[in-house]
Amino acid sequence: MKIKVKENLSGEKTSVTKSMEKCEKELKKPESPKPSLEMAQRYQAAYLKVLEQQPFWKKSSIIENSGQKDRVVSEFCKQVIELAESDMQIN
Repeated sequence: MKIKVKENLSGEKTSVTKSMEKCEKELKKPESPKPSLEMAQRYQAAYLKVLEQQPFWKKSSIIENSGQKDRVVSEFCKQVIELAESDMQIN
């Protein structure tokens, strides 16, 4: 974001402009997409691991779900999220 620098009559930058410049310097550039890719991979691994642990009838209910609200699918999603967001190693 570019801001026009305003100067007072003595030619000095105003305090607001100084603080804005300081904030811009302190703001970090967004990190590369690598961390989000790592999280996506964690979610995918968690999905596969939790799905593998489900009984057959739950697996078919989860896989065939067409977006309808379903208790089995909701519980499955909660387990996947908990595993993906945890510090546990997913293999």
